[in-house]
Amino acid sequence: MSAAALIADAGSFEPDDEFRPSDFLAQHFPPASLDSRIARNRGLRDEPPEPSRRDAWYATSRTIDRRVSKLRAFETVTASSASVSFAPDGTLRDTAEIVERSARHVAQFVRDVESRFPRHQHVVLTGGKDSQLIWLAPKADASRWHVLSAEPNRPIVAAWMERNGVWPGRVFGHDTRNDESAEDLERKIVCGDLMSDPTHIRWMPAMARIHAQLGGACLFWGGTMSGPAHVFAGAHRRLDGTDRDAFRHLDPAAVTKETDLRDRIGERLLGRPVGWPAESPGPARWIPKAYLDARAVYLRHVRDSVASSR
Repeated sequence: MSAAALIADAGSFEPDDEFRPSDFLAQHFPPASLDSRIARNRGLRDEPPEPSRRDAWYATSRTIDRRVSKLRAFETVTASSASVSFAPDGTLRDTAEIVERSARHVAQFVRDVESRFPRHQHVVLTGGKDSQLIWLAPKADASRWHVLSAEPNRPIVAAWMERNGVWPGRVFGHDTRNDESAEDLERKIVCGDLMSDPTHIRWMPAMARIHAQLGGACLFWGGTMSGPAHVFAGAHRRLDGTDRDAFRHLDPAAVTKETDLRDRIGERLLGRPVGWPAESPGPARWIPKAYLDARAVYLRHVRDSVASSR
């Protein structure tokens, strides 16, 4: 549930003056193109925070309401307390074991989702190696798995799938032109609680069309779930505790850009050597047609929601 929904459920709004995210959208527009009124007052105080161009997210557990906090990794929350007891020891350094556990986790995660949602279709947003790893995991019903890929990666992805004998049920493409409406952008802002750059959330209109074409029961998969670091970082969501234990022992220094293990994880998932593309170009920037003051949009939504809940 989003912070905005929790605030509306509380029936009141208590602003947190220390919650000061960057104006992510302003980073994509020249300063001269922004209306001077935006610079005067964009938030709860007179002076807006300086935007950071280094990060696409706001690393904090705070939200716009001082009573509402984001759940931290491995945090246990009750009605009267909150604690994080997780303590990694960094003893897992063997790359072969990391590969084995990562591949096993990805495969088991796919099986768990298919078992829980047996009537659903699956669409993998496919570009680089992270999303390709999802395709290499065994499937209970491959006909229910479909690909969404955008230019310029779409023909590269198609050639990679054919080369490795990975056959999707249906193929959906996108020309990478931003076809979002102002309402789509506002929805992303509200759902994101001002925590990240909304331009990094793409394809919403296309996904809505695909969702309708596939009959409504549809799950979309993002590639970063299968990166080695994220496999272990997300392991605490598993019920049996096995992968949480692996993450407890993982030494982060064992997985670096220089020791990228995804090729080996892919071979372990597919059960044979994998042919990888020589390149994986990123899509063009996903910039809105016009600047939108995200903080103002979000505050208006929160206040309107609180007012309507009374």
